[in-house]
Amino acid sequence: MIGLVGHPIHHSLSPFIHQQLHEVPYLLFENQPLSAVLKHPALQALNVTYPYKKEAFERCDLYDETAKQTGVVNTIVKQHDLFKGYNTDALALKAILETHGRQSNALKVSLLGNGATAQSALYALKTLGFNDVTVYARNPKEGQRSLQDLDPNTQLLINTTTVGMVGHASSFSFSLDTLKSLVWVIDVVNSPLRTSLILEAQERGIKTTTGLSMLTRQALLGAEKMLGRSFEHVHLDRLHQTVLKHTENIVFIGMPYSGKTTLAKAVAQHLGRPLIDLDERLAQSFKLSIPEVFDTLGEAAFREAETALIQDLHHLQGCVIATGGGAILNPQNVALLKRNGLLVWLQAPPPQSYLSSRPLSPTKASYDALKKDRWPRYQAVSNLRVQRHEDRLDTFNEWERVWHAYYDSQRP
Repeated sequence: MIGLVGHPIHHSLSPFIHQQLHEVPYLLFENQPLSAVLKHPALQALNVTYPYKKEAFERCDLYDETAKQTGVVNTIVKQHDLFKGYNTDALALKAILETHGRQSNALKVSLLGNGATAQSALYALKTLGFNDVTVYARNPKEGQRSLQDLDPNTQLLINTTTVGMVGHASSFSFSLDTLKSLVWVIDVVNSPLRTSLILEAQERGIKTTTGLSMLTRQALLGAEKMLGRSFEHVHLDRLHQTVLKHTENIVFIGMPYSGKTTLAKAVAQHLGRPLIDLDERLAQSFKLSIPEVFDTLGEAAFREAETALIQDLHHLQGCVIATGGGAILNPQNVALLKRNGLLVWLQAPPPQSYLSSRPLSPTKASYDALKKDRWPRYQAVSNLRVQRHEDRLDTFNEWERVWHAYYDSQRP
């Protein structure tokens, strides 16, 4: 038996990743003391995450060189009556820097955080020759600086804190607008798939590396240590794509009459995923139809409830979501949907007839005005675009082609 210990880990993708690699049962030990888990009679090996990485080092008897140099352990392997500690976090981050940042060790690096993961990052940076590295922390130690003093000339920003993680503060107090020289952001947080920091960087066209990239790399390295066998046959890109495709929500956006709900239902059924229709849930919540909500309570009340619902659902993964046509009008909604979702814009020609049940587009004139306003908004926020065809099967086939092509292009 192998598994993961830490808190919070109920959202962890590690069980699914290890399921792709081997047949050994992988368990989650949520809120259990590390000392107790290590005494489990069936334990073969253990992944360790926040907040136990330094304690894990203290409880080991033997170490690999990386763990010894960092004083941090995130993988423990039982060898007879002894525990050997490894630090695959440092090796994973080193691999990311080597793969995506060749000849970039002259960059000015700002490292956020001074905990166990920061120690791993410092080791990776040092071994690759990054010399201009400054550590910033909420409680800085000697030689470190406060987060409020972030160097505006930062070129590579690495977050090793829990900021952005599910259950923790969602964002930092600074804006990337103050970092005019920034070219690359790495965030080790992997749940949600995209933190506020990553989304902010992507909006500005800055290169990003998400925590999922580090997670898949360290899981592959860790599995080799834990099970004592090679996984050279596993293609890292394919593993990353499989995990991302399994985890990411598919969020359909687009104009009224475009057929978002119809396509969402077909996709959910095909993939065996939960379907969430935002308008349907809002109608159930109000106990009114959507036109009745607009007529009696007004659009502002509807939009407020829509945002509250999206906030409630933002932690979900692996779902198919059909949004109302105006859901993307609020930037907060877009950010929440993008944390774990891929926004697919379903484009369609104008309808041949109009319905009074559509509160904002009951006529051709109102539809045209709405399209003029919203079309650029869909264009700005969408990740993928699918053209609706007269035949539903043709529409579905185009979605499937575009969807698979997108994931085939993703690299960890």
